[in-house]
Amino acid sequence: MTILTSAGSNYGLHAPVRDVTQPVGFFNQARIVANGPHVEHWLNGVKIVECRLDSAEWKQRIAASKFKKYEGFGVQPKGHTALQDHGNDIWFRNIKIRDLSAPLPNEVRLFNGKDLTGWTAHLQGDARMEDVWSVADGVLICKGRPAGYIRTEADYTNYVLKLEWRFDPAKGAGNSGVLLRMIGPDKVWPRSVEAQLQSGNAGDFWNIDEFPMKVNPARTKGRNTKKTHLAEYPIGEWNEYEIIVNGGSVVLYVNREKLNNAWDVWETPGKIGLQSEGAEIHFRNIRLSPIK
Repeated sequence: MTILTSAGSNYGLHAPVRDVTQPVGFFNQARIVANGPHVEHWLNGVKIVECRLDSAEWKQRIAASKFKKYEGFGVQPKGHTALQDHGNDIWFRNIKIRDLSAPLPNEVRLFNGKDLTGWTAHLQGDARMEDVWSVADGVLICKGRPAGYIRTEADYTNYVLKLEWRFDPAKGAGNSGVLLRMIGPDKVWPRSVEAQLQSGNAGDFWNIDEFPMKVNPARTKGRNTKKTHLAEYPIGEWNEYEIIVNGGSVVLYVNREKLNNAWDVWETPGKIGLQSEGAEIHFRNIRLSPIK
């Protein structure tokens, strides 16, 4: 049983979901992710606390705690990191901080935040790219109809691809996907590996047009390989995809959680595509780091 002051807790506010601490005398590994208002605490590889600092629930927890007398507690956009002396011997090592907004190594910005330079579209009917895709305030907006996609003009083979997406909460859940190593003629849908973005299924694989690859047979039905578990945030919040395409391997991470992997994937240069598939979806921070 854990309480609000258990090891790994958000002290006095959130109890860890379970006790995953090592026995006394062993090192524990902690990872704290502060991504805007979203905060996660991972202990020994398990996410044990998750909260949003801009939520009504957060304000209620502060108001009911001893921290209510500290003005601005828990809502500051930035601050110091500290290690506490609480009267007991404790050892720390391997203390590292990484800026989540920092560029990737040799980063290629696939979306410049202003227009669709570097992209071309294929859409059903006579629709043009500008009929479906637009840019506002650094966000790439897809109306979702008609079906089709935008794709990079350049080919990429091995890379780490990062992007953020969300669905409009006023319009509800939706469908889309990221197409990897697209080859052959433009059509709906082109030969590729799809990293699924459908609400509730982000992290699934779809094999399009018999693209050579191997996946876990226990989670595969037809062309679809299910993710291991759900890692998406509620509709309307930004999610992050990290997709590692390296030689014969493709690995999918959603919000820093590994959900799927494929092996013996055909290593061939191809486009990267974003689907228009029936629902409005927003993208931002689309960037790539080539793997040499």
